[in-house]
Amino acid sequence: MVNKITKNGITFIIPCYNPSIEDLEKCLESLSLQVSCEDKILIVNDGSDNEDIIKRIAKQHKNTSLINIKINSGVSNARNQAIKIAKTRWLTFVDSDDFILPNTLKRIREQLAKNSQTDILVCSIRWQKADKTIEFPLLGKDDTIDSLKNDVISSVGKHPRSIGIAVGKFYRTQFLQNNGISFVKNISRAEDNIFFLDILSLNPSMTVSPIVFYCINDNPNSATHKFSENVWCEFSKTLDAFARHMKKNQSNNNALMIRRGKYVLISSMNEFRVENPNSYALRKKKVRKLLESEENKSALKKYRDTKKSVAKRFVITMLIKQKIGLASIVFMIRNKKQFTNSNIGTRNE
Repeated sequence: MVNKITKNGITFIIPCYNPSIEDLEKCLESLSLQVSCEDKILIVNDGSDNEDIIKRIAKQHKNTSLINIKINSGVSNARNQAIKIAKTRWLTFVDSDDFILPNTLKRIREQLAKNSQTDILVCSIRWQKADKTIEFPLLGKDDTIDSLKNDVISSVGKHPRSIGIAVGKFYRTQFLQNNGISFVKNISRAEDNIFFLDILSLNPSMTVSPIVFYCINDNPNSATHKFSENVWCEFSKTLDAFARHMKKNQSNNNALMIRRGKYVLISSMNEFRVENPNSYALRKKKVRKLLESEENKSALKKYRDTKKSVAKRFVITMLIKQKIGLASIVFMIRNKKQFTNSNIGTRNE
């Protein structure tokens, strides 16, 4: 049964698992200063160890409530729980280590009022990494549904960052609830992309806003930047989900190969992150196995053709040529990581 929706208001959905308390407080403060009495801030605590602290912080901020999931089940399930119970006209997703920019919500609210029947209001994004800040639109006025699907699948289209991220958008709650749109729970990589592709498959009405509302705080401690033991397995699930979307229309085949190439690169370089406890010989063996596939090597070539970075193109070329040791050294230098001789062993191919 679909919830009865209030006339106006926005639900801000914040999933968190063992969040940085400092970041969470900054996130909530940025919202509390701008929310109205009709808005709701909904924290979904996904089995965090610091549950009591999260409860205390939630009580300190107006319009804030808490859902507690006892056992960690992933960001997709956390968001889905919140989508089900949302009762405001609009909802949006906020990550606990990000924040919204000052004096923006009033302008967003005005745009939502003018476009009350739109399914999605797509805003612009600020990306903050250390002392570097980039602002860019997530959507251009000339974009079509087909071009967006292609960009989401390849992840390297004309947009500086993938249009497929879940944040930076305001969704009409009944559009999501009535159509049963949710995040796929068994996918832990690019789950936002699959979510947005599900939305695009319904040909939604979308309104573009130039307002820079949301700030992504590039977190060096996120899963994206850390070693993962089974990352290729997780990426394969995402590729399968993309393929299911393309079952009726194969026009995005090239985009899917580009995405595969990106995942082959990330999976290969994942083995040479400093947190990896395995021996250098075992790391190289895993990468070699990944590169045995002709499909993966062809995908790497397609992905290489989309990159302008000389260093990244060089690393990809070395992987294609099976010069894994050289590729790993360039990767480590580029990411300012240093291995001792005992870490890396011999570098001869």
